[in-house]
Amino acid sequence: MLIKILETEKERLMSKYFVKVEVATYYDKNYEVEATDELQASNIVKSIAEKEYKQDQDLSDWEFGVAVHEVIYVEEAY
Repeated sequence: MLIKILETEKERLMSKYFVKVEVATYYDKNYEVEATDELQASNIVKSIAEKEYKQDQDLSDWEFGVAVHEVIYVEEAY
């Protein structure tokens, strides 16, 4: 009987909360591509990186927010 009273009191004091968690993860990877100029090289690699990133993710319990792929630098290979 005392346990039932304590459980009832606990239920009265407890509230439900919805909590959203956001994860910001940063990766980088170097690519080597052939292109006519730096802009084209950036666009090619950005497209490849976005496809690779989407394929490698197993976030079935998560709701997708945003993934931004930014080119950090491009330098011509000699």
